[in-house]
Formats: sequence, structure tokens, C-alpha cells
Amino acid sequence: MDTSLGCQLRFSHLDWTSFQESDLPEASVILGSDLVYALDLLPGLCRVLRKLLQRTSGSKAFIACTHRCGDSIDAFKKQLQDEGLRFQVLLKRTFGPEEGILTHHEPFRPISVFKIVFDMVETRH
Repeated sequence: MDTSLGCQLRFSHLDWTSFQESDLPEASVILGSDLVYALDLLPGLCRVLRKLLQRTSGSKAFIACTHRCGDSIDAFKKQLQDEGLRFQVLLKRTFGPEEGILTHHEPFRPISVFKIVFDMVETRH
């Protein structure tokens, strides 16, 4: 999809537990939300993020995560590091009704937004 800003947007469903590297697109920005919820899926998620970020020099991923189970965010951070990815937490906060955020299926939980880049110095992978 072309935008009036002169950039192209592409939305895709990606099974990060089973993908062909040759099928991965080149992207300068990767957006994801609500992806860090099951510890057993984190290795695949972080592996596909690394593969995507390696494809385009200077690319960045922005991933928004809800803090659900006790150690999922810490496990995500460790897995990112294990894949040679650097991250920065851009935002961590809990939203409530006063901001117009409503939830009916779970209590309010903190949300973190991560900026993730491929560490060019890291050469393990």
C-alpha cells in the first residue's frame, strides 16, 4: 500500500515458529504488538526479528508488550540479547480509563514499548 507520505506499507501474517528466510521481506521499520505472551514462542519470535533486522541496514523494530506472566518480559529481553539484538525500552506505563483505554477481559497491566536493532558487532549468528 502506497501512502501520501511516499512510503510503502506492507502488512503480513508471519508464523515465526516456521518460516523460510527467503520469504522474509526487507523492511526499514517493523511493528508488532501483543507478541510476548508465551515463553516457548520467544526463541522463534526473536530469531525472526533478527533475520528481518539483518536484511535491511539501519532497520528498527518497535514491539509493544503487555506485562502478563511474571517473567515473560525478562525472558524476552534475555532472548533478544541471545540473538545479538540490542533494545531500548521507550515507554513503560499503565494506562487507565482516564486516558480512554478500556479493557474488559483483564485487569490493567503495564505496557512496554521496545525499540530493537540488530547489533552489527555481534557475529555469533
